[in-house]
Amino acid sequence: MRPFDQLPDVERIERYTRLARKALDGYGLGDAELTWQPETKDSVFRVSKSDEEGSRTYALRIGHTERSVDQLHREIGWLTALSRDTELAVPEPVLAMDGELVRRVGIAGVPGFRSCVLLRWVRGQPLDADPEPGGLRRAGAFVGELHRHGAGFRWPDELAAPRRELINVADDISRVALARHLDATGVAAFEAGIEQVRAALAGLGEGTDVAGILHGDLELRAIRVRANRIGGVGFDRCGWGYFAADVARLFVGLRGRSEAEALRAAFLDGYREVRPIADDVIARLPAFDAVRAIDEISRVLALDHDLLPVDPRNLLERPLTVLKRFAEI
Repeated sequence: MRPFDQLPDVERIERYTRLARKALDGYGLGDAELTWQPETKDSVFRVSKSDEEGSRTYALRIGHTERSVDQLHREIGWLTALSRDTELAVPEPVLAMDGELVRRVGIAGVPGFRSCVLLRWVRGQPLDADPEPGGLRRAGAFVGELHRHGAGFRWPDELAAPRRELINVADDISRVALARHLDATGVAAFEAGIEQVRAALAGLGEGTDVAGILHGDLELRAIRVRANRIGGVGFDRCGWGYFAADVARLFVGLRGRSEAEALRAAFLDGYREVRPIADDVIARLPAFDAVRAIDEISRVLALDHDLLPVDPRNLLERPLTVLKRFAEI
C-alpha cells in the first residue's frame, strides 16, 4: 500500500474531501459546496453555502498531523481578538455547533486525527498580482494596525509562545554538520554573517515599539486587495518577534520590480500613519533577511540527506549567498 503522501493528487483530494464533509457536519455545513485550494501549506477547502440565511463563504483548513496544537490555538486566539477588537479583514474563526473552535476529525484512508478549523473567507486578490503605490500604502496601514494590536495582545500563560532570542540565532546549528557540506571558505562566510547579524540586532530591545505579536510570514500574497479594502491571511506562523521581520519579509516580494523603491516608500508611509517605525529599524531590515537565511540553513541541515533528490550543498547555496551579501564578503 502506497504511503498517503505519495498518492496521486486526485486520490488524496478525494480522501480529504470526505474528511472535510465529516468536519463540516459539526458546523451544519455538511452539504456545502467545496473547492480545493491548491498551493496552500495545509489542506484547505473553500466552503460556499447559499440558503435562506444568505450566501456565506469560509475556508476549512485541515491541519497536518505534525502541526503544533498550541500554535494552532495561538493563531485562533489572536485572530479572534483581531476580529473582536479591530475592523481589519482577517480570517475570523467560526464556532462549531458544540461551541468548539477546533474539531479533531479522522477517517479511514487519511492517517491520524486532523485538527480542522473553519475561518471566514477573506475576499480579494493577492497583492503580488499587481502591486501599485496606492495598494502598498493601504497595505502599510493594515500591517501597522496588526502590529499596534500585537503590541498589546497577550495569550494566556499556558499558550504563551517562547520568545526567540535572535542574538543566539545560530547557536543550535551543528558546526560539524555544516562543515560536512561546506568548504572552509563557506563555513567562514557563515560565521562572519552570524557576527554581522548579532551586531545589527544588538540594542533593538524588546519594547512594544519594536516587538510583540506579529504575522510571522508576511509575503505579498498574504495581503488581499478588494477595491479599497485590504485584508490578510496565513496567520499560522504568528508569534512574538520583532515587527521589522514582517516588513522585511514583505519587502522581499518587491525586489526586482521597476517601482520597488516607490512601493517600499508607499508602504512605510501607510504604516507610519498608524504607528511609528524608526529609521534605524528600517536600516536593520537586511539583518532579518539574513536571519531567514540562517533558518533555511538550519532546516536543510536537519533533513535526512540520504533521501534528498539533490546534493544538500545545492540547497545551502542560496541562503549562504544571502549571508555573504549581508556580511559584504
